[in-house]
Amino acid sequence: PMLALARYLLVLLAALTVLPAFGQEVIRSFETDIVVHEDASVTITETITVNAEGVDIRRGIFRDIPTVLITNDGSRVISNLEVISVTRDGRAEPYSMETIRDGERIRIGSPDALLQRGRHRYEIRYTMDRAARMFADYDELYWNATGNFWMFPIQSATTTVTLPDGARVIDLDVFTGSQGAKATNARAEQVSDRQARFKLTQGLGPYEGMTVAVAFAKGVLVTPEGAEGLKYWFSDNRNTVVPALLVLLALFYNFSAWLRVGRDPAKGVIFPRFYPPSDFSP
Repeated sequence: PMLALARYLLVLLAALTVLPAFGQEVIRSFETDIVVHEDASVTITETITVNAEGVDIRRGIFRDIPTVLITNDGSRVISNLEVISVTRDGRAEPYSMETIRDGERIRIGSPDALLQRGRHRYEIRYTMDRAARMFADYDELYWNATGNFWMFPIQSATTTVTLPDGARVIDLDVFTGSQGAKATNARAEQVSDRQARFKLTQGLGPYEGMTVAVAFAKGVLVTPEGAEGLKYWFSDNRNTVVPALLVLLALFYNFSAWLRVGRDPAKGVIFPRFYPPSDFSP
């Protein structure tokens, strides 16, 4: 009887140890499909399967996406993000946009409805311009595929990158871990001349992500010129240009106001007087 009781307690202890794992809030899979266009923009479809238990995932999830890229020379490239669609379990899901530091947040879910506990599958489709980078010897897509802002573990992640027609992949790289880490717990595979696939070989912890890099031969991406190039330059330098323009505008306004009413009137002829005015008392 004592042996049987000991076995029963061991089985019960094992069950209690495993039970919380079934109720853990995690990202079960994170599938990213990236299509690169000739103008360096991308169309991205993210399929995120989560397990919700009503703790932190109560009404939905939010996706933080950086839109500011710091180049090798220290300059800033600001991309525009446009959401095409958001669905949950195959149906359209409400969402809202929120500006965060150097990025945008897609807040998904209704503030008036709680999620049912269990598995949910979100699909987010969006576009971003100026996502691919152009260098002297090659062009490249360098992309944080999962983001590093999730407070949940990511059990599996796969990213597929498809380049424009005529492109030729020349190098692949992948990094995993916390922001800035250079671990490589993922596998990179070239599927064809213009397509590559990346897959985690080990799950990610909270605030860890996977970043992929695809270098390809030049001659496919088109550099923006003319009015479009000027628009991008103004967007990238707006933190400097806009304050400078405001200062110039203020100086111009003050100078114009001084010309109109700020100058003293011209002085007339001065006559000396040797006696006080008659209407002034001592």
